[in-house]
Amino acid sequence: MLYPISRRIRQSWSAAVFTAALIASAGIMGTLPAAAQFATPQTVPQGGQQQPQPRPAPQQTAPQQTAPQQTAPRAAPQAAPRPAAPAQQSRPAEPAAIAPPPPRSVEGIAAVVNDDIISMSDLSARLQLALVSSGLPGTAEVRQRLTPQVLRSLIDERLQMQEAARANISVTDKEIDDAFGRVAEQNQMKRDQLEKMLSSQGVPRSALESQIRATIGWGKLVQRRLRPSIEIGEEEIDAVLRRIEANAGKPEYLAAEIYLAVDSPEREEEVRRLADRLVEQIGQGASFPAVARQFSQSAGATNGGDLGWVQQGQLPEELDTTLRDLRPGQVSRPIRSLTGYHILLLREQRTTGTVLPPRDQILGALGQDRLDMLQRRLLRDLRMSAFVDLRV
Repeated sequence: MLYPISRRIRQSWSAAVFTAALIASAGIMGTLPAAAQFATPQTVPQGGQQQPQPRPAPQQTAPQQTAPQQTAPRAAPQAAPRPAAPAQQSRPAEPAAIAPPPPRSVEGIAAVVNDDIISMSDLSARLQLALVSSGLPGTAEVRQRLTPQVLRSLIDERLQMQEAARANISVTDKEIDDAFGRVAEQNQMKRDQLEKMLSSQGVPRSALESQIRATIGWGKLVQRRLRPSIEIGEEEIDAVLRRIEANAGKPEYLAAEIYLAVDSPEREEEVRRLADRLVEQIGQGASFPAVARQFSQSAGATNGGDLGWVQQGQLPEELDTTLRDLRPGQVSRPIRSLTGYHILLLREQRTTGTVLPPRDQILGALGQDRLDMLQRRLLRDLRMSAFVDLRV
């Protein structure tokens, strides 16, 4: 048998997988394809490995310009409320049913991001989408706890799209429509069935489309700006092979994770409370993969947080220790690492095999990890330089 390796290695680089803000992918949304290859300094990719960038289509509106940091943006006009989904006339039979948000939640401005506005209707629709796609109950308490994280995701998306616009990157209506169709297909629905399902849950189609637009636009930017700078040395591949070889006959774990970044000390308590709440809801029956797709900021978020097969010593020490103590099917409590909180799910456990994986598979996995780190760093820098005015 081959040495079991992580799913990211097995998949190599057949699809772009980003963080949260790859949170930017909805819980019911699949991975959006963007093929690419990584190279070692000694090896130049052969022709045809890198797909050409699609020619940007003209945007229907001019890109927003970033406001200077020293001055506040001009007073933004009151956002016109978007039509709310028809309110349900009867109380849901089960306490966990997700009711459409009350009409008062669609008024006003939630945040100003440089010169861009996030309306309360935007926030309300995205919160409803998060609840529907993750399976979390739509109670007042859950809404209150999730609102800061959902708003942060919307802010990140605006920053991503603003940066894409500055790079003259656009997303066409056809790209969005094709992605919407893939979402329906992956959920074994037709397009009209998906639209009716979203509408029945009080989620406008525009909420999902905005996530799709941000995911595609950010993916194009990352591929154009960051991927060409990534080189993986032969010695890095050799180090991975030596580690795999040394772990022969030892236990390994099929695991998944939910990762919540802590970007500043001020967010420590907020992120910790969210992590505790997600663990509590998973314990009460919420789907781990669905919650990961909606809230996790790890590279595997769009795959339900899947880490593939993990060997001893492959994860940071605090995660490695926790994983060894879990039983198959068990979910950990939130684990604090240097960068944020992790929630681990152990799916299966087995003993490592004896055949090494191909070098190109290891190259793909190392390149994916490097790209994930760089795009998170870019998003962090965009946050630090932006003007953000929270109104809620």
